[in-house]
Amino acid sequence: MNSADEWLKKGVELAKQGKYEEALEAFERAIESEPSNAEAWVLKSALLTKLGRHEDALKAYDKAVGIDSEINQPWIGKGAVLRMLGRKEEALKSIERILEIEPRVAGD
Repeated sequence: MNSADEWLKKGVELAKQGKYEEALEAFERAIESEPSNAEAWVLKSALLTKLGRHEDALKAYDKAVGIDSEINQPWIGKGAVLRMLGRKEEALKSIERILEIEPRVAGD
């Protein structure tokens, strides 16, 4: 197995089975294979959030945003983690960015 997509599929399957550390390793392998894969960074971030590793999750969400700031998934996750950490002003900025990307979310 060597493609990022294969590692992502494996990571998702492992996460579904509750094998979170193994899933995290698969997501990291996907990132090693294709560092510019925003989806891999988002999946890694979501898993880090589930594991309670919020600061690490924020760093990974920032990587995803740096790769493609026009997709909403990393902004949604980042906003949620910031809210969990009580960083409400920063969370609000993430929400505002989501609304810039997809105004229909606000209910045009």
